[in-house]
Amino acid sequence: MAKPVFYIMTCSVPGVVKLGKTDTDKYDAEIKKLIKNGYLDVFGWQEYRYRECDTEAEIDAHLLSLEQYRWGSTELYMVGDPIFAILPYPMKPPFNLYKLGIKNGDVLTFAGDPSIKVTVVGEREVEYNGIKYTLSALALKLYEDIGRPFKHRIIRGAAHFMHQGVRLTELPLKN
Repeated sequence: MAKPVFYIMTCSVPGVVKLGKTDTDKYDAEIKKLIKNGYLDVFGWQEYRYRECDTEAEIDAHLLSLEQYRWGSTELYMVGDPIFAILPYPMKPPFNLYKLGIKNGDVLTFAGDPSIKVTVVGEREVEYNGIKYTLSALALKLYEDIGRPFKHRIIRGAAHFMHQGVRLTELPLKN
């Protein structure tokens, strides 16, 4: 049975977070949609934290307690660092290639230039030209190398690599 979920997303704009609610059945699709399409012309969204709650009323009460930080009638909150002390929810586990069924030795393709291939060497690491990188660090480097520097220093690396033609962020989790 689906449970209510409260989530926090950070973006490329310092001091701005998106707080939202959905349920466990819709969470992954909603987060992917926000990352891909943005929200109110703000892009660069990344998952920060989420929490399953017992009732939607619990989430509503929490959002109401943060109303002073809310930007109009949107789901954006102008808060900066203090909100993270107010929201003591556990961080979502880091991205894990193994949970997608990807193994050491598998080859990933860089979406920014499909001729660039990297090899998986750990649950969160790949190797490129003999050097180990996280997906995020390598995506930033590769965009600079191909003359398309990414305008933000925070990047969701998994969104920029593909396995067998499918972006990592679109792959379902494996058991």
